[in-house]
Amino acid sequence: MAKKDSDSQTEFDARIRMTSMETFHLHSSSGPWPNCVTARVRFRGPIDVAVARQAWLHCVARQRHAVWPIESLNGWPKWSTGDAEERLGELAEASFHDVEFDRLPDREIDLELPFMNDRGLPKVEATDRAGFGLWCVRCKSNDDVTLIFAADHALADGAAAITFIRDWMLVYHNLVAENEIDRGLVKLDWQRWKSRSHLGLFRWSFLKFLPCQAIGLFGATKFIFRKFSTIEAADSTVSTSETRSPGIIGSDVSPQLLAELNDRADRLGVSTNSLLMTALFRAMKRVRSSLESGTSTRSFWSERKWIRLVLPISIRGVADRKLPCANRASLVQIERTFEQVANADAAAQTIDREVRIIMGFKLDHVFLIAIRMISVVPVALRFVARNQKSRGTAVFTNLGEPFRKTRACNFREVGNLEVKDYDLCGPVRCGTPVNFSWSTFRKRVGSEMQTHGRISLHFDRAIVDDRTADMMQQAFAKELQDVAQFGGSTR
Repeated sequence: MAKKDSDSQTEFDARIRMTSMETFHLHSSSGPWPNCVTARVRFRGPIDVAVARQAWLHCVARQRHAVWPIESLNGWPKWSTGDAEERLGELAEASFHDVEFDRLPDREIDLELPFMNDRGLPKVEATDRAGFGLWCVRCKSNDDVTLIFAADHALADGAAAITFIRDWMLVYHNLVAENEIDRGLVKLDWQRWKSRSHLGLFRWSFLKFLPCQAIGLFGATKFIFRKFSTIEAADSTVSTSETRSPGIIGSDVSPQLLAELNDRADRLGVSTNSLLMTALFRAMKRVRSSLESGTSTRSFWSERKWIRLVLPISIRGVADRKLPCANRASLVQIERTFEQVANADAAAQTIDREVRIIMGFKLDHVFLIAIRMISVVPVALRFVARNQKSRGTAVFTNLGEPFRKTRACNFREVGNLEVKDYDLCGPVRCGTPVNFSWSTFRKRVGSEMQTHGRISLHFDRAIVDDRTADMMQQAFAKELQDVAQFGGSTR
């Protein structure tokens, strides 16, 4: 399991699945929603739009390997070296948007933004022109500003998206403070290629896991030839059939409650993530019982429906040194039915056992070699082999762990801006009723910085109405209090 302090974000849906073997190069949107990873960061303070744009251009040039035009999905960018910087500049300009409003509500999803399409989602130029997009939403009545980052998952996974956000924060801070513009930035993959052109196959860190990999290959073979089960669309609790934008409801968790959770996890010998899963499953059961007791509302919590749980388990290894961001993954997706998680404690215990098996076998090296072998197969054969096997499920990305690793959550000030909070989420797949995410961030309390938890419920508003989502959030908050006080039998 991931470390207790890194159990930062969780979402949910189905059967155990290694996203390393899934393709991230998706040529079309999955379901009605774009293939985008979204981050929303809220600041307090007047933002310098010119400096923000300059920082954006610098980050685009720095991450040029991830800002690809859509026609280069099957390979490297097709432009020549001479006009590469000019082309990147055009992409960056097209992907930076400055919007101003008279007032910003607490929930940005309620805004009718001019860059929203008919589905209520951003018109992401990243989908058809570049890998990333940034919207700077400013408020006239005060100094609050909201930055909405969107990364096309066909071009960059969650780690690349969060690296891009972290880089923008650092560059903006350096420009405002008049520091060296690249101060604090870490080397990217393409920069490391110059000094490391091998996979480190003869390094002791790789050789000592060879016996484990021999065992892990049995699991890898079973995984490659697995059968896909159909995930049925959930029954809608919304009267209208029109598509709506994904909903995000966020609330803060006090440092005291977070400390109680960590302390309870230590005493039980489990991870904090296990307690979160237990509380989540219990909340689902509570909401499901409430909905089924009513006669006017049709419940979508059927036994046959699937839920998706994306765990922050890092299976990266030497991939960090060699593979481009679009071919890297750090998640394990577990699929369950609602019937299988009716017993919250037993469900968390089973998931813990599966995760320990994965971490023990160190399968990141096995999947890395498999990806390297796939890369030399002809393009036509690769396309046939993929054959839409990702099914839209591999586009879910847990942004909590890479965000923690980049230490971006330790920002209390970015230039002249004070960080209020942030929400990070992957794309919401149609038919997934509710997605739960957990993230931590630093919040200014007086002159000190305290670690707060932030709970975000991500849900498909075409499937779940706001009332049901509010019920889910309230039930989870209550179960979280009970788990922190009394714990759960997660092992």
